[in-house]
Amino acid sequence: MSLIDPQDAPLIGTVGGQAPAAEQKKVLSFTILHTNDMHSNLIGVGPASEYSPMTLNDDRTIGGIERIASFIAERRKAREAMGPVLVLDVGDFSIGTPFGGATHETGAELQCLSMAGYDATTFGNHEFDAGPEALAKAIAAAKKAGHVPPILAANTHFDGDDAGLSQFKELAQAELIRSHMLLERGGVRFGLFGMMGTDSIQFTINPGAVTFSDPIETARKVAKQLRAEGADVVICLSHCGVRETKERPNHRRRGYRSGPRCARDRRHRWRPYPHLRAPTDHRQRHSGRAGWLLWRGAWRAGDPDGRGQRKIESYKLHTIHDTIPGDPRLANAVDAFKAETSRILFAPRGFAIDEPLAMIDRDWSNSFFDLTASMPLGNLTADAIRHAAKADVALNAAGMVRAGLTKGNSGVQTVYDVFLLAPLGIGVADQSAGGSLVVVYLTGREIKNCLEFLLIGNPNLPVR
Repeated sequence: MSLIDPQDAPLIGTVGGQAPAAEQKKVLSFTILHTNDMHSNLIGVGPASEYSPMTLNDDRTIGGIERIASFIAERRKAREAMGPVLVLDVGDFSIGTPFGGATHETGAELQCLSMAGYDATTFGNHEFDAGPEALAKAIAAAKKAGHVPPILAANTHFDGDDAGLSQFKELAQAELIRSHMLLERGGVRFGLFGMMGTDSIQFTINPGAVTFSDPIETARKVAKQLRAEGADVVICLSHCGVRETKERPNHRRRGYRSGPRCARDRRHRWRPYPHLRAPTDHRQRHSGRAGWLLWRGAWRAGDPDGRGQRKIESYKLHTIHDTIPGDPRLANAVDAFKAETSRILFAPRGFAIDEPLAMIDRDWSNSFFDLTASMPLGNLTADAIRHAAKADVALNAAGMVRAGLTKGNSGVQTVYDVFLLAPLGIGVADQSAGGSLVVVYLTGREIKNCLEFLLIGNPNLPVR
């Protein structure tokens, strides 16, 4: 059975319209396979106990690095005869599942990206959730295992005197972290660089002594440098968020959408386009969870008059599901990472990663846009906090509840599944995974004021 979609037949695009017959041989297509916001989802989304990547058509889970690795191999084989194929991840590859809670010791996500065939990745804001030292340890663990992809971070700086940056500096000296790179493939020199956008920087909650320079100015500088170093095509791996302001709706120059961007025109000017607008549905944007973004670009050498433009031939989000066989090598790696994660994260608390905790008879929704449907999950998490803290009232930020519960075929919810509800944060006392619970004494009026303040700030609530 082939994984090739019929509509993925070879497409030959031209730059700047139909090229003269004498110049047709100058037309070159290249393919970018791209994921973003994988958030440590190394196994499929759905009940963890039902995930079976090595057998087909027997579960409804979505995603999984074993399936993604197989898909990459298939897509490379299908497209490489038509031009170079690049595989890029655009940040937030970690934090969001139990694997993220143990990544400082395993470097599991980076190891899997490397083994799956990624050419490069970059940082997202969640990479810094546990602080720069924990992130550096994760990279070092992947390096020690011999599986780490190039990490490109042009506007992320760790050159200060803070002792917590020492390991970052060592990794940079070893060129595991760098601002940019040149990659020659199929006779084309690709210049790649990574970028944290304005929104991403704003939501980096625990950067420590790491600093970030202006993304636009940095992009101009690095693109110019890459051109000087001989890049034919410049691509920015930008983790920039999806917010659109009223003053600048879909303002591409600010780069409010995560993804790869081509950044060089025939006159060697920085160009903010072509820019792909993937569907804005949250489930589709997080391609590691629900889909796979296949990007095809076309580029033509020469064209000295400067009138040519690249043309995006097509793009498509590919769902990674149970019709795709898993890669055996990645399956073995994930099994090992699961065992290590269980030992590091759950054994000290008396649990095991695959241990069943509960049964549910329906899906428990988690949505910012349907608060009625999400209320049972909100009550569950608030009651859990209230019970653990021995409090009378519990408040929980909706953005800290990161997943719902999926019934699947059996309804069984394991320790892994329940951890997904609130995977962010680190402890104050022991720096272990999970946000700290804070107990305060408030009067009734103070609680009322807090609730009114929160209502005013949320445009999705009925009072708006």
